[in-house]
This record gives sequence, structure tokens and C-alpha cells, in this order.
Amino acid sequence: MKQCFTFENEEYEIFVENEVFVKDKCKKEFYKTSIIHLNETLKEQLTEYKSKINSVNFTIYITLFLILLVSNLYFIHFFGYSFPRFEHNLKNYSIFVSYMIFNVFIHELGHIKSMNFFGRKHNKVGFKMNFYVFPSFYVQLNDIYMLSKKEKLIVHSAGIYINLFLILMIQIINTLFLKIAMLSVSYIFFFLALVWNVIPVLNSDGYKILLTLLNKDEFENSKKNHFIIKIIQIIGVLLAIRSVLLWF
Repeated sequence: MKQCFTFENEEYEIFVENEVFVKDKCKKEFYKTSIIHLNETLKEQLTEYKSKINSVNFTIYITLFLILLVSNLYFIHFFGYSFPRFEHNLKNYSIFVSYMIFNVFIHELGHIKSMNFFGRKHNKVGFKMNFYVFPSFYVQLNDIYMLSKKEKLIVHSAGIYINLFLILMIQIINTLFLKIAMLSVSYIFFFLALVWNVIPVLNSDGYKILLTLLNKDEFENSKKNHFIIKIIQIIGVLLAIRSVLLWF
């Protein structure tokens, strides 16, 4: 496990892993630099960062994540990758909307609570249109720069993780006891949405996970971005254009 170091006073907080992240507490801004730019006095004041997650726990987390993913894929296969028939009425549409709202809420809560677990707070929860086309709820997590790589991966994947668990439990209960067709429809629809969210495009969780794995950051000035980020952004623009064209 790669060592991380930290430093904090009344004005600044510094986190060191592959790069150096500086949090200006007064301006509430974050900066990225290299360890060579820190003076020797400051380097001597750095202390080892004690993470709440070790390699064993992280491996267990990833293993359980994959088990949940495969289990959900099995249920999707059980339904033949198609939506069950259902009646078009207010009750069914209410079930569908409630299912979506509940799982979106739980998804964002997963990000927030995982940040809280590592001693950090989120900035805000909001709604936006990715590329002015795709609606999306989001949680702003500026303090994530002050976490280790493994912790970042957990925070970025926590929403998907809790969704995979909950929709699987609901679907098991529905399959064994409730047998409500619209719940199965909602399950398949939301699972496909989760799969889309894993794909590293359109500022998805998968995109943030990929950037973390590659130790890359997205800058407001696109000219400073790594070529991989630029390619992903171009793909996002093309998807947005394609979606708009399909509306006509």
C-alpha cells in the first residue's frame, strides 16, 4: 500500500500521495502541485496519513462489488434481457417513478456517507444537464482530493455499490413473493442505467473512477487536460449530438 502524508494548520491542508493537493481553507480552493515544490521545512512537518481502509478491506470491497454485479447480471439473464409485460396504468407508473426516485436518492446518499466515513463532508447536492442534454443529479465532493486513491475509488463507486445491493434484494423479494411485473421492469431499467453509469463517459461515476485509476484530473481549462480526458470529452459531445438528432 502506497504511503500517504498529510499536513494541516489553520490556513492550509496538504495531502501527499502521487501528487500534492493543497486546500486553502480561507479561499476554499484546491491546488495541485508536485512534492519538489514543497520547501524542506514543510516536508519535515508532513505526517503519515492513517487511512480507515487497508489493502485487505479494499480487496473485500471490490470482491463484494463484483459478486453483486454478477448476481444482478444473473437476474437480468433470468428475465431474458427483456422487459416483462405490464399494464399501462397510474399504479404501475407510480411504482416506476417511486423506484427511480428512491434509488437515485440512495445512490447520492452512498457518495455522501462514504465521504463521511472517511471524515469528510460533501459540498452540495445538485442537478445539471451533462453536455446540455443528459439530466443528472450529482454530489459535489471537493474534499475528495484530501483522500487516498483507494478511498477515492470507494467514494466514487459507493453509489453504484449500494444500488446493486438494494435492487438485488428488492428483486429477490419480488421474484419470490410479490411478483409485481412493474418492479421487474423498474429493476431492469435501473440496472441498465447503472451499467451506463459505469461506462467512463459523460462525467459518470465510471469516468471519475477511471481518472482516479490513471491518477489524472480534469481541469476547467480543457487545453491542460490529458489526451485521454480529451478523447472521453469528445465522445461525450458526439453522444450528446447523436441523442439530439435522434429526437428529430
